[in-house]
Amino acid sequence: FGSSSGVLMEGPCISSLHVRTHKGTETKDFDISGAGDLNVQGAFTVTLEPPCPVYEMYFRTAQQEEAMDPTHWSLKGETHDGKEKVLIRQKETREMANGYRLPRFSKVGPFLVEQWRKDFDTSDSDLRLDTLPAAAAELLSFFTVSLKTLLKEGIDPTERLLECSIGSLPTLTQIIPSFNETVINSEKSLIDEDGVQSNLAFIISQYPGEWDNLAAKLRTSARELFLDFISRTSSADHVMEVRLWAAMRSQTVAKTVAGAIRYHEVLGMIPKVEGYQPRDFMKNFHSHAQVGQLIIAHQTFGKSDKDEGNEDNDQSLLQLLEMYREWPVYLAFDFDSKAARKPVSHLVEHAAVDKFKPIQLKKDFTLRYASALVRYSPSRNRQHGHKLSYQDLQVIELLPRRHPLLIGTPNFKSQGKAGNQLNALRFAGGHYIQMMDANMGASFSEACKVPFILKMFQPAQIDRRLVKFRILGFREFIFTEHHGAVGGIMASAESSFGTICQRFLAGLDVRMHYGHPDFIDAFWASNRGSLSKASPAINLSEDIFAGFNARMRGERSEHSDALAWEKGRETSFNTSSMFFYKVSTGNVGVMRSRDLKILCERLNIADNLSFYFASIGFYLNNWLIDMSIKVYLFVFVLLTLASKTLEDVGKLGSLLASEWIVSMGIIATLPRFAELILEYGCLEGFCRFFKSVLSILIAFTFINKSIASGVSTAMVTGEGNYIATGRPNANTHFSWRECYFVHCQTHYYPALNLLMWYLVYHSITYEHETSALPMFIIVFTAMMWLIAPMLFCPQPRFTRLQVDMREYWKFVVATPKESVRGRSLKGLLEDQLRVGYSDQRSTLYEMWLARALEHKRRSKTLQAGILVWNFVLLGLLVGLSQVGVFIGLWDFFVAFICHCVLIMVWEAFGRPEALMLFAFLSVFLVPYLFMPDMLLCDYLLALLILIQCLCVIKQAVLLVCRLYPATRPNMKWPEMPSKPDAEWRKKKNAANRTRRYDMLVEYFFINFMEYEIHLLCALFILILNLITQLLMVLLDWIGGLHSWFLLNRNLGLELGTCGKRRKYEPGHGQRSTRGASQQGGMQPTEIAAWLPQATPAAVAAASSLSRPAPPAASTA
Repeated sequence: FGSSSGVLMEGPCISSLHVRTHKGTETKDFDISGAGDLNVQGAFTVTLEPPCPVYEMYFRTAQQEEAMDPTHWSLKGETHDGKEKVLIRQKETREMANGYRLPRFSKVGPFLVEQWRKDFDTSDSDLRLDTLPAAAAELLSFFTVSLKTLLKEGIDPTERLLECSIGSLPTLTQIIPSFNETVINSEKSLIDEDGVQSNLAFIISQYPGEWDNLAAKLRTSARELFLDFISRTSSADHVMEVRLWAAMRSQTVAKTVAGAIRYHEVLGMIPKVEGYQPRDFMKNFHSHAQVGQLIIAHQTFGKSDKDEGNEDNDQSLLQLLEMYREWPVYLAFDFDSKAARKPVSHLVEHAAVDKFKPIQLKKDFTLRYASALVRYSPSRNRQHGHKLSYQDLQVIELLPRRHPLLIGTPNFKSQGKAGNQLNALRFAGGHYIQMMDANMGASFSEACKVPFILKMFQPAQIDRRLVKFRILGFREFIFTEHHGAVGGIMASAESSFGTICQRFLAGLDVRMHYGHPDFIDAFWASNRGSLSKASPAINLSEDIFAGFNARMRGERSEHSDALAWEKGRETSFNTSSMFFYKVSTGNVGVMRSRDLKILCERLNIADNLSFYFASIGFYLNNWLIDMSIKVYLFVFVLLTLASKTLEDVGKLGSLLASEWIVSMGIIATLPRFAELILEYGCLEGFCRFFKSVLSILIAFTFINKSIASGVSTAMVTGEGNYIATGRPNANTHFSWRECYFVHCQTHYYPALNLLMWYLVYHSITYEHETSALPMFIIVFTAMMWLIAPMLFCPQPRFTRLQVDMREYWKFVVATPKESVRGRSLKGLLEDQLRVGYSDQRSTLYEMWLARALEHKRRSKTLQAGILVWNFVLLGLLVGLSQVGVFIGLWDFFVAFICHCVLIMVWEAFGRPEALMLFAFLSVFLVPYLFMPDMLLCDYLLALLILIQCLCVIKQAVLLVCRLYPATRPNMKWPEMPSKPDAEWRKKKNAANRTRRYDMLVEYFFINFMEYEIHLLCALFILILNLITQLLMVLLDWIGGLHSWFLLNRNLGLELGTCGKRRKYEPGHGQRSTRGASQQGGMQPTEIAAWLPQATPAAVAAASSLSRPAPPAASTA
């Protein structure tokens, strides 16, 4: 090798060259060194006596050579002095092939990681990344460049994976906590449509090349396989193949299990662990289990449907256990004798009898609660077509418990995920634990690094009695990045937090534990408070408390950039917003926790500043920004009412007198931009960043409001509830009614409030002919809060628009036929109202009436505080308003009296919808029509003062009623005893007091214009939704532009065409997408032929594509 081949530049000095041969079991070293440093000019040749197959070469240099380009070398190792480079450059000859068994991988080509740097001669290369599918190229490129990162993090370069033994491998237990997440996509869910496409068609459109490979393996065409599945005419084997294929490309438990199995495949490849029998090494189950185990911790397995069980998920779990029966895969579940299905009860009870035979049990002994660990019984030989049953399981461990898994009252129970983790931790036998969410995965190449990463806990150079850290995090590769525009947006956010932020916080030594799949010291976690905390309300964000626990005990949490695990994120807009809302409410629980208080007291000022951004800083900062928008706008309204112009403000030298076009929040995008440049190079990083700026700007304007609303709500109520987003596909259509249920309080009403005050501000300045700030950013922000869900709503069509509008209109205008007075005393009024989104009978009236009754559950102190705030706001409006406002206020009062009369008529005639709309118009339009000379600003201020005055009166009366014992509602009256008669009379009295209070609340709700205001807002939102959705329908009609942007190119029409979009079917003019085969490159079906001669790195990356499931369901 030398400069003539383009490998070495002219100039580096080689002091010695070592060639290691592989001849049977004999290893020889040849040391070729010159007197002093040897200057390499041209080619340098080493002659060996044949036959002598070369296994590896390495050379030593006198100094670190900067002229060498390491991207052209297959770098294996580096010593601590940084002077010894190890290379592999094996070439097969006749002598090597005759009589000598070569190493498994005998052909290595250079990896061109950043080929734009230098134009190398690649005519004899074995592999080019630009000829591979995009997913394989990304995995290979990261694998090659991460090896040097692995060496820099203290890994011994002389260690080799295949030379490891059971004693030198750290033992690992992988745990997958799951509640009711999808295990394997059901046939029904894949056939279901979103209004245009079936869910299977959407997944195929994301991976068209891989669907072709599946069809070729099943010896059918892609189109026939799809049509047969949709029409339910496929064979049972083909149905299962398609289900597994879809599951490996969705956020499912099956994908997570398959990713965890990659590490077990690596262990099975090590000779000293499994004896290295390439064709039947999986049979050595017990020796493999000594090094690693996988536990699926399922919280609802075996429970009946009425107790949150799911029989389809149970069957899918049995399918996974049967598929991976040769691996150490176990299932841990919570057993409750009253909630379990009969077969599960028989299985556990028989195991209990066998386990506790030596113990003298009482005759009436019954097993109430237990933690069970099961696996697929090795004695079971499944017949073809046989349905799996619970009797196919074998109980390995059984731990009886005195209490249920979740403790507490029905509405105040401990956190389910934390309890599920603890349930699995009892059976973990590894030195280290890896908790994985049910939406993760891993490639074979990354699994090969896990043994070396685990050794970072206790490197060979330190005292073996010490541990460097207790938690080790690493990078996350978001595989849903290419699942539509929302998937890309969420992937950018997760990558920024999971990689850039984690790396930075680790450098400041304030990194906590922010979720999975971090590695955790199992011994330390087992005896120091488990992996997370489970207190209700406080520990909703349970993961971060493991980091708090480590820091309070003087331990560290580290981050590694050498390993990357696959992870999924929300790909639907509504669920993305709900996810951030859930996390932000949980963060308020963190603020209230004892752990945060102790840490802040122990840290110095500098560390506290760092810790602020490592814990609550991001969420609190979003809340402060959101509050500043309201304060900013309200200050200008007050200045204008006080007759202060912009010129007056400017004379004071204040920056408020000028408009800020560029937001300081843009600075937050710079780390992501720099990271993309470093990861992908200047050109690709620049393109990736700027093509997503607009969508990210719109989405995070909306999502940041979700965070602020979550923080505000949790601060006021002190509650934070878990929200199951469900992780639907990116093509899932959401209706207008659903958007109203999800976003009305968090986004719609705050946006309308901003627009109202903005209108008041500009109307005042217009009437008084003074200058006003345009406030572009505030208007843009408010409008995005209102229309962003429609912009990101997939599959817009005229037929779907009509259905959404009809459903929403019915929800808005319908009212119940009876009032509170006419309802029976069967329980609390809140429980009788139809307010759920899943209930198609729910109405706007009942939804907001139920929320008007929520204050009964809150403290009287909070209610008094809200009253004081509203009274202060009323005083400001009255004190700064002009005389013209109060002249028009009398007309509004007359209109309000007429409104109350119309409401009485509405009640008397059975609540007709037309009469309610007329009463609605009588308040908002009649005063303006009968007073044409009244200024718009005076009209708006008079209306605001009237509404605020009514609000203060209502809250004051309700507070007095709650304070006075004779009218105080009792929320616990349904639980009061009914016998004897004295107790029954007390219960009846409490029920009547509560009913009278509810009647008062409903009276204020109807007569004090609260319901009319909600009706006005809902109608305004309907108009905005209609306009926005019509534009999206038009864009999708013109070339399928909306679906092309939001989902992928295969779901749109050809550009330049118009018309009705057809349903997607494989083989109809599909185009290559990210993750599918690229034109002109290596097809996935060719990878299998290339693998036998490929490098270990290439096999490691490509095998993650070719083995997403067991051999029966694999595709290239």
